[in-house]
Amino acid sequence: MLKETQRPSTKEEVVSQDPQWELIERVSTSTALKNSPRLRQLFHYLCEQALATSPTVISEQQVAVDVFNRAPGYNSDGDTIVRTQVSHLRKRLLQYFLSEGRDEPVTIEIPAGSYVPLFQPQKEHIRELKEVRHEGPIPVPVPAPAAPRFKAVHSLWAVAVVLIFVCAWLGWQNARLRTERAMSAAPAPYLEHLWRQWFDNGRQSTIVTSDANAMLLSDFMEEPITLDEYQSHDYPDGLLQKWVKDSATRQVLKRFMSTYFTGSQDGFAVARFTGMGDRFRASASVVYARDFRSHPPSASPANNLILLGHRKANPWVQLFDDRLNFRYEWNRESRKGLLRNTNPKSGESETYEWNVPYNTTYATVAYVPARGATVLLIGGSDMTAVDAASKFLCDEEAVHQLHTALGIDTAQQVPYFELLLAARRARNVAYDPQIISVRLLGRATRDQP
Repeated sequence: MLKETQRPSTKEEVVSQDPQWELIERVSTSTALKNSPRLRQLFHYLCEQALATSPTVISEQQVAVDVFNRAPGYNSDGDTIVRTQVSHLRKRLLQYFLSEGRDEPVTIEIPAGSYVPLFQPQKEHIRELKEVRHEGPIPVPVPAPAAPRFKAVHSLWAVAVVLIFVCAWLGWQNARLRTERAMSAAPAPYLEHLWRQWFDNGRQSTIVTSDANAMLLSDFMEEPITLDEYQSHDYPDGLLQKWVKDSATRQVLKRFMSTYFTGSQDGFAVARFTGMGDRFRASASVVYARDFRSHPPSASPANNLILLGHRKANPWVQLFDDRLNFRYEWNRESRKGLLRNTNPKSGESETYEWNVPYNTTYATVAYVPARGATVLLIGGSDMTAVDAASKFLCDEEAVHQLHTALGIDTAQQVPYFELLLAARRARNVAYDPQIISVRLLGRATRDQP
């Protein structure tokens, strides 16, 4: 009798027996994908290719032919369906692992510039310790020698020196980004539609950068400075007297607070936004948040406004907090910022916390009415979010996605809206921002209050 030979496993059997397949099925039936057959088919195809053959590359042409029924020889220059749909899929995957799948031990990610899914263990986010907690008897306090006081003073001066170097580097980056933007001449109908509406209303535009000194003082207070405190005639002296008990440290901080510091992310945003102004022949000036105190926004601002930073970094954004769904909060226990979702939709989280999942930032963009002028609020869970949001708003493909999410084309006015983005972060640089949620705030009209 002939010995029975083992039948080779089919591709489907190999895939279905893989331990990751249960995760793939959970994602496929989740809120993020269950109502999108095309994205679900694309997701299955990419995962099958990754599990069955372990490729280093899945080509755009391959996906176009196998999933979207394009003819062999497909030309990606005139047909962007693969790039567009994979971009949507990245967003849906991120949405799943931030909501229903936030406790999954393994995540699925499709890196930018690739079509090969990566299956990676969920990295635990690193929490900053607020203080060292002692178990057992509390030691008796001993009067501190003078040395630590000088150590604290020297540390503050060291921070100041580092920030000076950062600002010099920021100036170089600003010039580089301006040059890149000026050299870009590619047609951008969606960018033009968005930015012309924001700029083209007969008013000057003012970009208000964040105040890094206010953030430093907020850290001493362990809570954001209120707008009333920021506008007070004795700011920052009154707060320093109240919250910083050591006189030597208070004097150093007072001198430090008299300087002007903002974040590198603000520098990137300013370069990109002024580049948009130059591109569409609309000038934009830049002012530091503290100098803006002499010309605060009112019910009828003189200029269009772009406010950079969350409420801890730029107290002026507190003027618009009551209009927003995604609101910045400072968590004292974890010493981290988060976004509070005041009215979650199906599949959304109630909070979006900085660095959860690991190396993630959340950005917000709000376009709100202000009697004929435009007001843009660029914030998020941390200051890296400013980089993510400005990058998104100055990218043609990303702004095309925004138009689709808002349900408009270039022949219609852009409505007032609020936008939540998630992006990966490497230290203080954000990349690949994706839309998580959009809220419509009403139609934009020139005379709306």
